[in-house]
Amino acid sequence: MNKTIFVAILVASMALGAVACSSDPTPTPSGPSLTSEDVQAALSQALAAIPTPPPGVTAEEVEEIARRAAEQAASAGLTMAEVQQAIADALAPKPPELEPIKLVSPTNSSFALSTNGAADAGVFRKWGFDPVDRVFLPFPGFVAAFATRQSEVGNYSGTTAIRRIASDGQPWVIIGGGLTVMQNVYVPVDSPIQTVEDLRGKKLGVWSRTSGALEALRIIWLEEYGIDLFDPNDIDLVVAAPPVLFALAEQGEVDAQFQLSSLTVRAASRPDEWRELFSPNVWWQERTGQPLVWAAPVVAWRDWVSEDVDRARRLVSALHESFDWLAEPANLRTAVAQYGELAGVVDQAQADVYERWLGEGRIYLSKWDQETIDIQWEFLELAQKHGVIEDIPPKGVAARALVE
Repeated sequence: MNKTIFVAILVASMALGAVACSSDPTPTPSGPSLTSEDVQAALSQALAAIPTPPPGVTAEEVEEIARRAAEQAASAGLTMAEVQQAIADALAPKPPELEPIKLVSPTNSSFALSTNGAADAGVFRKWGFDPVDRVFLPFPGFVAAFATRQSEVGNYSGTTAIRRIASDGQPWVIIGGGLTVMQNVYVPVDSPIQTVEDLRGKKLGVWSRTSGALEALRIIWLEEYGIDLFDPNDIDLVVAAPPVLFALAEQGEVDAQFQLSSLTVRAASRPDEWRELFSPNVWWQERTGQPLVWAAPVVAWRDWVSEDVDRARRLVSALHESFDWLAEPANLRTAVAQYGELAGVVDQAQADVYERWLGEGRIYLSKWDQETIDIQWEFLELAQKHGVIEDIPPKGVAARALVE
């Protein structure tokens, strides 16, 4: 017997006692009154499934509760059906108390759809969380919210997290999958640029120098082409806020653009205007069979995880389920209707791209088992090879596989 069941029996006894103490002792008309032996038998049936008392409760105490309840129920004139129903009601599983949680989503990002759409659908409540506080922030504020511990868990630039764990001793740990490097490099459809090599000396517009996606692109181009995005002799990097950057690209102020997820989708939804030049995800999938998660995996403060590992496991499970939830076309339509403007989804063509890419597994990685960690760590070895990351922390320090 565990404490929960014991408390349930106690509640049943108190409920029966309350009936016995009512001002009207008249037997109920639903059947013949029971003797104390009848009620004792009903309670004994419930107690029979309990092999031993919980810690701190003796068998004698359990028997005393049953005896008192039997006497009280008999004096109240309850029927056998009423006694059995009272016991069943008391023993019925009670919903667990939900833990309040803060959900922070970046605007102009697919997270605004997955996190909030799934929250509306009850995904987080299913895992024991009540999303009472939902915050939407521009990308820089979203990144800062986790780094300054305004939130305990966040989808954070993966390579930045690794670098800070290894070099600064930052007490973070990667505990889940997340946004893959779904961003692609786009050029105008009529651009003379046909290959990555053609971009040497040209202007590439990006929305952030510190995003996980840009760092991943830098590592891949160093490996594949010997091009360093941060070397002005190789690439003229132009940094601008995502909507501004898109306008610059449309005006020809940059030769190519590498965008935030939602504006990547916008470019993909206009094939008559934009042509995909390079996809980091495709490059990595061809090598490993997995998408590249270092754009924004689930990162947490280590002491928060250690404080309650089960809570961390449940939150990762909820986040992974939110990614899978959005991949269902009907759910995507619901999320776009509610949060499309915040996510930067402005027309049906963009929603269609989301539906196609989610179905192809190009946007999220909803797993973080040991095999996934091993594959993703291979990319960190490339980063170290090219000097993008100086030190790689041990997997056991920087990553935890809380779910299969």
